[in-house]
Amino acid sequence: MHGFATLPTLLALLLAPVAGLAQAVDHQAPGNLQSSRVMPCTALQDITANDTPADMMAAIPRCLRDKRTTDAADLFTLAGVFAHFDAQRVADRTAHGAYDALKANLVAEFDQLGKGPLTAFSLALQDRMSHADDYQTHLCLLARRLGPPRYTPTYMLSHGMSAFTGKDTGLVPDFDATAAWTTTQRNYLKCDEVKAH
Repeated sequence: MHGFATLPTLLALLLAPVAGLAQAVDHQAPGNLQSSRVMPCTALQDITANDTPADMMAAIPRCLRDKRTTDAADLFTLAGVFAHFDAQRVADRTAHGAYDALKANLVAEFDQLGKGPLTAFSLALQDRMSHADDYQTHLCLLARRLGPPRYTPTYMLSHGMSAFTGKDTGLVPDFDATAAWTTTQRNYLKCDEVKAH
């Protein structure tokens, strides 16, 4: 379980409800955290490099309603992989919190769905992590097959302060998608550790 050894703990933290937040005014730019399409519940092998983290996170409740908990867990995992890549290519660092905001929105969805779907989702994540080495290998093979995401990360671009200030807008100049995707595979998925086995 090398690179995924702490993943169950991290997942528990990621899904914890956001509490104790101060009262704030919510200003949102068009496209902020929005999915680019209505994505159906999708199996891991059918995800494409055109599916955004916002698309995947919005599909998770659909999976849970259809009792496809493993697909929900896989969408959650791959959304994190794609968001890691997006954070490398979005110039506005304040926008990089978009994935955390998507997770908070998912927690709000769980509140509406009730305790049963959250429990089923948590069990599906635990099941995936109980076979973490195999799952990690599968994700690394999928990442190599898909290549770098090909969508424009509007969900993240519209999340940061640059959407309001006009500074540091857009993508990093001269961004090398192939190198960044390699970084995501190495640093987020820990695919180098898979090769070492």
